[in-house]
Amino acid sequence: PRILATLLEASQHDAALASSLESDAFFELAHNPVTSRLIGVFHLGQRNARDPGIPRADLKPLLIESVGVVGAGIMGCGIAASHIRHDFSVSIVDVSELSLSKAIPPLLEEAAWDRESRAALPSRALELAGRLRSSTMLSSLRGSQLIIESVVERSDIKQAVLGELESMIGPETILATNTSTNPIEKLARFLSYPERFLGMHFFNPVRRMTLVEIIRGPATSDQTIVTVVAHAKRLGKCPIVVRDSPGFLVNRVLMPYLHEAVEMVREGVDVARIDRLSRRFGMPMGPLELYDMIGLDTAFYAGVVLSTAFGERIESSPVIPAMVRSGRLGRKSSAGFYQYSPKGKMLKPDQTIYELIEPYQLRTGEWSDDQITDRLFLPIVQEAALVLDEQIVREACDIDLAVIHGLGFPAFRGGLLAWADSLGASDILMRLKQFESLGSRMRPAPRLLDMARRGGSFYASMSKGPQ
Repeated sequence: PRILATLLEASQHDAALASSLESDAFFELAHNPVTSRLIGVFHLGQRNARDPGIPRADLKPLLIESVGVVGAGIMGCGIAASHIRHDFSVSIVDVSELSLSKAIPPLLEEAAWDRESRAALPSRALELAGRLRSSTMLSSLRGSQLIIESVVERSDIKQAVLGELESMIGPETILATNTSTNPIEKLARFLSYPERFLGMHFFNPVRRMTLVEIIRGPATSDQTIVTVVAHAKRLGKCPIVVRDSPGFLVNRVLMPYLHEAVEMVREGVDVARIDRLSRRFGMPMGPLELYDMIGLDTAFYAGVVLSTAFGERIESSPVIPAMVRSGRLGRKSSAGFYQYSPKGKMLKPDQTIYELIEPYQLRTGEWSDDQITDRLFLPIVQEAALVLDEQIVREACDIDLAVIHGLGFPAFRGGLLAWADSLGASDILMRLKQFESLGSRMRPAPRLLDMARRGGSFYASMSKGPQ
């Protein structure tokens, strides 16, 4: 709006005055706090582009040219499409010939997607087809330098596939698993060469989501990490190295946000109001809309994993399993927190869910808009502080880039922890105090208490924080 207003005003004056008006407007925008935060995010991206993924700089990545993908589901096809789009030769394997035959045409369309025309280019799809091979035999992947397993999220099936792959590949082939929940240590337990195995967690849809979590298992070698980090960058992705732990990074910090939204629904807060306040904060969609998009059954499973690992801090809500039992799985079943058309278009909040969750209702009083916003986002800051303390990532900027690229956290706020620093630890503690009655999940993390005592910040230890 400021730029448009300046253009309109300048068009009514001579060149000298118009130039002066534009100069003043540019100065105003360039010195705006939002501009400063966006520049900070740009610098964090530049930092990530130079980061090899490990502290040492003497190790050079191996060059990956041929890639194998196991699994022709949505994620496997998305991963394969991303590779052939970036000039890699790809072999995709699935046990079902029918699944493969159905998957190849949309895979090539995805790879040939043109941003300007917002459509797949048939000529480009034909050109890219020459880079893709398909098979029902794992042995067809013997020549691949990197193999990404993307079968169903069951550890027993993944272990079986990975074990069979390892028995037939060369000593330098890297094995990766695309998983959002399975511990790398557990999957590597029966591998003979766990040093060349790691997690490579892509996000759906692969073409649009730039984040890739590179999950380091206990035995993963530095050489494997630097090679896969460099490879992810060749795909145009933003790789963040994460230590193996429940939920890794993004799902772990996401779950408190989702959980708090459901708790507020249990307290009688309107579904649409919660999502509206989240979008007003800057998120691309609200937490309950996100639940419906992910699928309530999928979210339930992830919630159980994190609840088992972290107890009451991220406890599993009784609302989600109740909705799943009733057949409300979200967008894919046309009913969740919202109602949907047969084609998946959101219609309106489904008021009947309040009858469904009546047995689980909570009584806590009324909350203001600001309090609802704090309840959504302060638990994420809490969990991020614990992630840093546990050294799941190396620095605050890793978390900020991950939530921007993986969750759509508003870049104009500089990232999650940059936003927290703008509030200050003392202010965060004061805001958390009003939620003491909600239990341990609102109890300040040790790092926040320490920061408040000494006037510190999340970015204080970095050589160069947000600009």
